[in-house]
Amino acid sequence: MEWANYSVVVSNIGTVGTYKTKDEALEKFNSYVELSRQTYGRASNESVTLFDLGTQDVEIEYIPDVADEDAE
Repeated sequence: MEWANYSVVVSNIGTVGTYKTKDEALEKFNSYVELSRQTYGRASNESVTLFDLGTQDVEIEYIPDVADEDAE
């Protein structure tokens, strides 16, 4: 079993994968960002975070800009 160095987490779903390389993790991160930008689906309008498991730091985070439709 190989150790994972990076993790991708989507709010409302949880950890969607762990990856040995940053390139692999960024590929999955970007695919979930695209799903988050959709108007439907479980990942729609959810934040996506890429964690470095070695340092426990957030490498990159996507937070959707969701307007409160009820505030109009």
